[in-house]
Amino acid sequence: MKKSTLRLLLCLLISVTMSAKANTLLYDEDGRRLDFYLNFATATFFGDNAYFGESENVYGANLDDWTEVAFELGFSGETPLGGGALFSEVTGIYTQTWGDDASGLTVGLSSTHEFDLEQAHLGWRSGNTFESLDKDALTIRYGHFDYLVGSGILLADGNSDGGERGGWWLGARRTFRNSFLATLESGEWKAEGFYLENKARFDGVEGHGYGANFEYGFVEAGLNTGLLYIKIPNQTQSDGDFIGHHSWALRADWASTPELSFSGEYIYQSRYSGTHPKGWFLKGAYRWNDTGWTPELSYRYAHFDGDDLSTNANEEFATIAYGFTDYGTWYQGEITGNYPLGNNNLKSHMVRLQLFPNDKITVNTIYYNFTLDQPNIFGDPVGTTDWGDEVNLMLDYSINNHWSLSGVFSWLVPGEAARNWTGGDKTWVYGMIYVSFSL
Repeated sequence: MKKSTLRLLLCLLISVTMSAKANTLLYDEDGRRLDFYLNFATATFFGDNAYFGESENVYGANLDDWTEVAFELGFSGETPLGGGALFSEVTGIYTQTWGDDASGLTVGLSSTHEFDLEQAHLGWRSGNTFESLDKDALTIRYGHFDYLVGSGILLADGNSDGGERGGWWLGARRTFRNSFLATLESGEWKAEGFYLENKARFDGVEGHGYGANFEYGFVEAGLNTGLLYIKIPNQTQSDGDFIGHHSWALRADWASTPELSFSGEYIYQSRYSGTHPKGWFLKGAYRWNDTGWTPELSYRYAHFDGDDLSTNANEEFATIAYGFTDYGTWYQGEITGNYPLGNNNLKSHMVRLQLFPNDKITVNTIYYNFTLDQPNIFGDPVGTTDWGDEVNLMLDYSINNHWSLSGVFSWLVPGEAARNWTGGDKTWVYGMIYVSFSL
């Protein structure tokens, strides 16, 4: 039996043991509530020809097989205060990776595990209970907390995994640190003001920013709109100055009929260096609600500017803090988006077919065609923009209210840019088995 299989079985045994000791609701009386949280996830990865057969030349190690684990536990609670409710949450996360993952960040490290604080915030909301808010609701919070705007193309993940922390793909850490968020909801309006800090790995870039988010829903038309503004000031890093920027993002989601829907977002950035990168996407989807397995077919085009190496300025789109909210959003491709490339200097066509055999099983098939906006990868000229074609096959099985199981099989056929960058020409094949438990 392979070591990766043994690790997966061991992780399953651990999670079964823990599930017998945990309780979700500890106390609930007179508007006072205390919950215990427990979440566990493990994933084992197997593949062939990482980085098109050249992972040892690119990163100095074989990056085909590894295993990750993430474990989070903690408490959340609330109590009536001042005509509303005072609430708080504190959790800790442990993550570990066995083997070198395809990000390359674990190569050469003697330790790839860490336990640290995740959620740690205090807040107040109008309304008397967690489940029922006033129609006009004000919420304020400070500390370490999750914050997601729209599809997560700019703001979704304020923390970093991988490297010395382990758990790169699982991405269990997401909170923004030492941050503030005020939210006001009234009817179809929502307005938010925020100050956010991220937490990076030991070699990452840490920074802060602030801004506002506005949303309005046209209920009868099935249209939801949003406008986001973020300012990232100039900041000094240990390896030099980080040049900030402004970002404006306009988004919309429209369900024109119960079957047909559209969504899109346009992001305009103004760097203090004088350049104006752009990123945007458009998506359309159609679902056959009266057909067996309820198939849904969608197409999305996404574009993120790259840096033109023939100029002294940097024209590359700034990714800020994007994160995972669905397959392909915003890690584009189980291989491409999770490992070699991010959401800058990239253009993609995505065709996705979803099937729902029953209320427990979801099947996804996704095809991507990737090209670079500029013919360079991380500043290295590659002479062409043809990155490659990727296919992802995913099956998600919700076993019950606590357990879920997923399987992924993918392959990435390199284009000329990928071949020139790595020196390899083999098809990158990748598989993953994921198991999670939560209370």
